[in-house]
Amino acid sequence: MLISVFYHNKCQFIALLKDQFLSDGHQVYVCKGNVDTTIVSKSLEESKRCPVVVVADDTDVAVMLCYHWSKKQHKEVLFYQERKMPNAGAYRKPCQNWVI
Repeated sequence: MLISVFYHNKCQFIALLKDQFLSDGHQVYVCKGNVDTTIVSKSLEESKRCPVVVVADDTDVAVMLCYHWSKKQHKEVLFYQERKMPNAGAYRKPCQNWVI
């Protein structure tokens, strides 16, 4: 029962965030499958029109961006990676900035 309530609350929170971002004029994609793949595909799709900044904690995203990015097809993509510092609570320190 507790898992069901948690899942329901999480779904409602995602819907709330999605609606707020949409009302502010942002594009929103709710991932039903692999999040990393969706981040990379949507980022590269957008980078055909303008430079893009991708913020992610996952190195897999950076690797896929490097693999699929093409100088002829895409504009600049900036990958910004954050990592939580051990024993630092909510403080986050930038770890990597890569221009692809």
